[in-house]
Amino acid sequence: MRRMSGFNCQVLIDEYEGTITQIQLRATTMKTYDGRVVYIPNQEVFQASIINNTASPRRRSSVMVGIDYGEDLSGAIAVINKVLESSTCTLACTSASSSPKLSAKADRVISSCNKREYKR
Repeated sequence: MRRMSGFNCQVLIDEYEGTITQIQLRATTMKTYDGRVVYIPNQEVFQASIINNTASPRRRSSVMVGIDYGEDLSGAIAVINKVLESSTCTLACTSASSSPKLSAKADRVISSCNKREYKR
């Protein structure tokens, strides 16, 4: 339980992701992002790897965007960058790895992955 800083932490425990609402003697209560309440036995919590999403003020996010082959890829990337730059939540790119990259080609679309850090 030391890996969580307390109530209202947003965590991922096994297949459950949400906000910790209560820690009791036998179970930890979590409210998932879709509104469900999950009771996880503390034995499972103690043995699980826990990802604490609120431990740091910065996070990195990846978004997959499908772009048709007939569309202008460089134009689409320019639009993505413009939206990210105008957002008050995203941080400035600090490296080339933050810019959109072509990641896969499917039958009808190109997948572009954009990774960007943002602050809570």
